[in-house]
Amino acid sequence: MAIAQNNLQDVIYLKNRSIIRGIIIEQVPNTSVKIITADKNVFTFSMNEIEKFTKEETVRNSQEPQDTFKQSGFENYTELAILEGVGNLTSTTIFGTTYQNDITAFSLSTIN
Repeated sequence: MAIAQNNLQDVIYLKNRSIIRGIIIEQVPNTSVKIITADKNVFTFSMNEIEKFTKEETVRNSQEPQDTFKQSGFENYTELAILEGVGNLTSTTIFGTTYQNDITAFSLSTIN
C-alpha cells in the first residue's frame, strides 16, 4: 500500500477551473490551503476559491526525459565506425612525384 501512495499527488480544483498539482503543505480548516508544486512554487488559496481537492495519480510531464539511468550495475556502449573520404593526403616522393589519396579512418568509441 505504501508503494501505491508514492504515485499520488494532491490536486486542487479551483472554482475558476484552474487545476493545481503538488503537495499540500499547510491546511487551516475552513480557512485556507497551501500547496507546493513540482517546480517549487508555493500557492495559498482560501477555501471559498476551492471547488474541491483530491489525491490522484501523478501525471508524468511530457517534457521529462524518457530515459532513466540504472542505479547500480554495469553497462557498456561501444561504437566502431569506418570514415571514408574524410580528407586528402598529398605525398611527394624523393623523385618529385606527387600522389593524391583519399584518407579512410577508423573510429572506436566506448563508454562504460
